[in-house]
Amino acid sequence: GLAILVAMPVLVASIVGAVLGFGEVTILWLLLLIPATWAWVHFFFSIHALVIDDSGPLEAMRSSYQVVQHHFWQSIRFMSASLLITTGLSFALRELATSLPGALLAILLNAVIASGMIVAAMLFYRDRANRLGLHASVPGR
Repeated sequence: GLAILVAMPVLVASIVGAVLGFGEVTILWLLLLIPATWAWVHFFFSIHALVIDDSGPLEAMRSSYQVVQHHFWQSIRFMSASLLITTGLSFALRELATSLPGALLAILLNAVIASGMIVAAMLFYRDRANRLGLHASVPGR
């Protein structure tokens, strides 16, 4: 959803720029996607850090950055697998939801898989943050 929210204005601005004869606008937007992708990757675990570390937003972003920086390829593989599972699941569930029983099953499966992916991301972050000695060891969690 966030990617669509960011990508739609970029797409519209690129189309308008191309229609008006500013073909370089597309190149500019593509160059702006590089830092946006970098930020998405490095701050991927920020929400999880908010919950697990019980810290403020800036501290959570710093912790997420450090975890991804120190475990970069593991993080990339985890994010890729997570994106593949959630995206592939949406296509499969859309086909399943053609009838009422199928729709109910699709809702249930989506809830189970989405919850599992959230827990997996939190555990991934917590384990790597503990290895780095970050604040991921809040008592009772």
